[in-house]
Amino acid sequence: MFETKLIPEARPIAILKKVFVGMVVALLAIGAVSSYRAYVQVKSLEIKASPDGR
Repeated sequence: MFETKLIPEARPIAILKKVFVGMVVALLAIGAVSSYRAYVQVKSLEIKASPDGR
């Protein structure tokens, strides 16, 4: 199950994979914070309308 790879990855490819994973994690964190802020703003939204519809 945990056997060694027959063909090791090239160093630039390994670095590129780590950078890609880091970018995905950073974007997910930014998205989570943004989603939370949007939820809080909409949750406290008050809509007021006049009785005559104006």
